[in-house]
Amino acid sequence: MKQWFKRQVLERFKHLKFRNKLILSYVFVIILPVTALGVVSYRQSIDALEQQMAAATDNNLRQVAYSLSSRLDKNNEFIRFTAFCPYVMEELSDSDIQWYELSQRLNNYFEPLSWYNMSINRDFRKLTIYADYLTRPIGSFLEPSGAVQGEEWYRTACAQSDTRWFFDGGELYASRRIYDSGAQVLIGVVHMRMNTEYLMGSVLRRQEAPCGFFLTDGEGSLVYHYTNIPGAAGEPEELLRELVEQGGEGRLRTAGGDYFCASDFVESGGWNLYYYTPSAYTQRAGVILWYTIVTVAACLAVMLLFVWLFSRTLVRRIDKLGQKMALVEQGDLGVSIHSDSKDEIGQLTNGFGRMLRRVNELIDQVYTSQITQKDAELKSLQSQINPHFLYNTLSLINWKAIEADSPEISRIAGLLSQFYRTSLNRGENRIAVKGELDNVRAYVELQLVMHEYDFDVEYQVDEAVYDCATVNFTLQPLVENAILHGIDEHEGVRGKLVIRAEVQGGDILFAVSDNGVGMDPEFAASLTARETAGYGLKNVNERIKLVFGEACGVYVESRPGGGTTAFLRIRKRDF
Repeated sequence: MKQWFKRQVLERFKHLKFRNKLILSYVFVIILPVTALGVVSYRQSIDALEQQMAAATDNNLRQVAYSLSSRLDKNNEFIRFTAFCPYVMEELSDSDIQWYELSQRLNNYFEPLSWYNMSINRDFRKLTIYADYLTRPIGSFLEPSGAVQGEEWYRTACAQSDTRWFFDGGELYASRRIYDSGAQVLIGVVHMRMNTEYLMGSVLRRQEAPCGFFLTDGEGSLVYHYTNIPGAAGEPEELLRELVEQGGEGRLRTAGGDYFCASDFVESGGWNLYYYTPSAYTQRAGVILWYTIVTVAACLAVMLLFVWLFSRTLVRRIDKLGQKMALVEQGDLGVSIHSDSKDEIGQLTNGFGRMLRRVNELIDQVYTSQITQKDAELKSLQSQINPHFLYNTLSLINWKAIEADSPEISRIAGLLSQFYRTSLNRGENRIAVKGELDNVRAYVELQLVMHEYDFDVEYQVDEAVYDCATVNFTLQPLVENAILHGIDEHEGVRGKLVIRAEVQGGDILFAVSDNGVGMDPEFAASLTARETAGYGLKNVNERIKLVFGEACGVYVESRPGGGTTAFLRIRKRDF
């Protein structure tokens, strides 16, 4: 594979123009290193930018996590103070105390303390102590536990020794058991309802930059979500899932946007905190990319201009020589070329000029010789027929047919006379396309009579070709071959002959198609090189090429059972 690719590259490079080879050389020597330097610089800038944004994201998360933990710890201290308050434990342990007496004691000590704490701490809204022995609420803070013993939070608080933080219906709560360590019994549960909007707002919502937060519990379930990102409305669970799958760190590309994210564990609440912010990476990267492209493009433009000027100066004479060669390739052998320079290019130019002059001399010799030979062959063919005797005989037959009231014989004699008049063309090799087509029509009509009209003929001729010049007696052999070797040999199928003539650019294209037996494509392609007994395709092809050039001539397309089409191409010239 490697060797094949190498050969392909070398083959393509070998066929490039000299100027392009020079440009490619400069591309590999100068342009590619400059481009590579630009790419490396851009990549390093992007990496530094990404690291900077990741560090900023992680720093913001740490600040938020620390602030949230601090607020929770402060409130946890009050809950812990309540749970371990000796006065509270003493009152709750005394199951014999009367509710009225307990209410008075609470009014004197606990309720003033609670209300005071709530007035200076806006993080929580309500404090409730649930006691097992109570049968009715006492005051604003003491209630029987019977109504909440079935709640999940109550059972969890009773089973744990520390404060339990949880969300319920979007509200934040904290619970902690009150345990009499002396008697080794549970005497109550402290339950505190937090001011969720204020607590979270003061921690999370104070972020000025667009960002979002997820709080998940120990099982990974979403308990709280906040975002101030414009247009970020929608299902947060999908974004959370992608954050968790990535590990909550680094750059996250989603269908909804491009984010930098970080995560941390808030130990005070037992939560996982996920922080994400829209990536300004794309915009900043776009600016860096723009400046990189502009810089590299400017350097490349200057270098390409230099390369173009240098190559233009260096290969101008080669281009001129190439233009002259192209004219020669197109058939213009009258090109004159000469150089006063003595360098390698000048020597090449003058050598080509000398070669061209010698080629013209040889072509003149060969052309004159072959034209003379072909004209002699055609005139020999034409001389085999005495025109005057033939025309007089055909005229006599025509009049005899008229006298005998035989219009069909008269028409046949007229067609035969017309055919030979255009074929012989008074010995001239040049004829109008219309005359050549009239000759073909007369020949086809004669063939239809001889074949008792057992095949169809269709003419598709562009009238624009009528006044153009062609070589005499070149189209009829194609028609004859189509009838004899195509239609006549295809038994059981009604034959069809289609004769076309149209203008194609600076050429005229004739086509003779039949629905005959067809032939092998390779054999069909070789017909113009085969000698035949009659005035065949090889002779027509050679005469056409001598007059109109190598780009013209005859070629055949065919396939077995699919018919045959013979094409004849000539230059469009006025008659």
